[in-house]
Amino acid sequence: ADFATTGIVSVYAWADNRGGIRVSVEDSASGSIMVQDLQISSTGANPRCVAFNGHLHVLYTETNTLYSLRISETDPVTTSAGTAIALVADIDSTDSFYDVKPYGTYAAFAYHSDVSTLKIGYMGLNGELGSPGNGGVAALTEYATLDPGGGLCIAVHPTDGSMFVGYVDLVVGDALVIGVDAALARLGGASENAFTTSGAEATAVTNITGAFQETATTSGIYYAQFFYEMSAVATYNHHVRCEEAYYAPTQNAEV
Repeated sequence: ADFATTGIVSVYAWADNRGGIRVSVEDSASGSIMVQDLQISSTGANPRCVAFNGHLHVLYTETNTLYSLRISETDPVTTSAGTAIALVADIDSTDSFYDVKPYGTYAAFAYHSDVSTLKIGYMGLNGELGSPGNGGVAALTEYATLDPGGGLCIAVHPTDGSMFVGYVDLVVGDALVIGVDAALARLGGASENAFTTSGAEATAVTNITGAFQETATTSGIYYAQFFYEMSAVATYNHHVRCEEAYYAPTQNAEV
């Protein structure tokens, strides 16, 4: 399940035990339900919600396709019942890992492709794949080879738009890697900098989540924190760890 809000309307999306993906939309001020328990896909899975530029988007997967349904804050009833857009058609149907975050007037998303690579792209206001032809946003960029079952997540810097992606790289052997996709990626100059790995992880890493935090000692200075589970395939002795990456980056520390 997931949630997002524009401050005017909010959306809740979940994979329902009756099958598929359902959503409810409420008025953020009054709490009144505007759309209730609406099925938007009969076979979808893995819902995510994101709000940007005054609109809500519900993303979900169907086999190899990642879909996006735009819900307008001015007419959520009509747009909730609209047609979802196929964003990409090469997400892995088994390891259907993806994440999406607001990125200025767009949304950034990363996913595990069907050839086990990390791909990063941008989504426009209507849910379409961003490209240099529709606003100067870089199209899909392919990065590292991912380890099956590892998961991934995005953290976007709150002021300059730089994006950190936490993922599990097959080449470095089940270790968490944090890559940097600078703001220049929006102009087509995306590049990966795998500047830190959690070297102690010799067993499976999974369930990665991350966000930027402002340092307690210096206002306006942020660092990315990625929490993850290690030894995920063990019967016991699972551990949750935190990897910290200090922007730009200049240092990192495993906790």
